[in-house]
Amino acid sequence: MRSSTVIIILFYFIITSCSKESIIPDLEGNLVGYVYTFNEFAEVQEDHSGVVVTTIGQNRYTAITDKRGRYEFRKLPAGIYALSFEKAGYGTMKYWGVRHLGGTATVFGFTFSSSEYSRAVFLYRFPKTKILDLSVANDSLYAVFDLGDRQPYWMNLIVYFSDQPGFSADNAQQRVTRALLSENGMYKCVLVRNGAPAIEKGKQTYFKASIYTSTGGINIPEMGNRSISGISTYLDLYLKKTIYPSAGDVSSEYSFILPE
Repeated sequence: MRSSTVIIILFYFIITSCSKESIIPDLEGNLVGYVYTFNEFAEVQEDHSGVVVTTIGQNRYTAITDKRGRYEFRKLPAGIYALSFEKAGYGTMKYWGVRHLGGTATVFGFTFSSSEYSRAVFLYRFPKTKILDLSVANDSLYAVFDLGDRQPYWMNLIVYFSDQPGFSADNAQQRVTRALLSENGMYKCVLVRNGAPAIEKGKQTYFKASIYTSTGGINIPEMGNRSISGISTYLDLYLKKTIYPSAGDVSSEYSFILPE
């Protein structure tokens, strides 16, 4: 018998005589992160508690944020996870491909700086503001909102289009996002620009809209009021569609005709 064969056989007996756990242990470790909650005007809230963080898949693990927004999964088995972040009245955020190696703690978030506050997920309250009216004149979109005493400098809309009346947002033929600037109690933006959306002139076009919270330029006090941005959309791999987690209810249907 060759010496190499003897070595292989001896190595096999050494492996099989020991328990699997002692040679290749099932690694576990903590997974920790932070969630910041915001109102519909992207103003950071003081209390970030009550966000339920759940692993998506066959094995379900759950953690809940404290007032600081901190959550922690203890002794989480190593693996690649999908995470869901939910709280009543807020949009749901989901992330896929979160690598957790086990052994040492994994800190999850957008960036990989040393600051714990940069490793955060943003969760926005669904807009309570109502869209009172929408209209299109030439290439501009005008909107009126029920804002009460507030008068933000801009409002953000997702606008859905179709050439058929009675359509739903899910089966809209086109959608665009627009930031409307305040102008004497009304909000206005250029709707048709750079060829998008592709609206046929002289033909009736039907549209609806949803208010959504802007995720840019948010100041975090714990980071010295550093301005950072959240995620505006994500692709839900189960629903197979793009999700706007900070979008409110869809408005009534309106229509217009662009002049030829």
